[in-house]
Amino acid sequence: MLQRAVDSGHCVGSHTWSHANLTTLDDDGVRLELSRLEDAFTRLTGKKPNFFRPPFGSYNSRVVQILSELGYNALVLWNEDTNDWDHPEDVRASVEVFKQAVRSLNPASASIVSLDHDILPNVTDIIIDATSVVRSEEGWRFVTMEECLGVPCYR
Repeated sequence: MLQRAVDSGHCVGSHTWSHANLTTLDDDGVRLELSRLEDAFTRLTGKKPNFFRPPFGSYNSRVVQILSELGYNALVLWNEDTNDWDHPEDVRASVEVFKQAVRSLNPASASIVSLDHDILPNVTDIIIDATSVVRSEEGWRFVTMEECLGVPCYR
């Protein structure tokens, strides 16, 4: 699945090996979480991720320093949390909170709208399809993190 996503032009970043809150780990623990994921990613795709999204949005200056030492060029957060993770059994609820989040933002400014966990099968595709009308009416379009931030996806 990872190779298919990369081959299809998607920008895939790191999110740690085990979804650990890096602020609770010592330096070696942070490095292990990042390097273990990066090693597997590189083995599967031949690329190293350039983007990192911290689990729970939790990071501190020590985590940022280690990310920099390891060569990451972008720590990516979000403007709007759709709380899709709070509706793990109900795709329709996830779709509705996503649509509300999109409608609440200004389409003239760059935004990272949500976390979009794929808790249920095909939920991300369903959400994208459900919001296509909102996007076209209000001027939204999906872009990669590479295009949004002007930083290459891979190093």
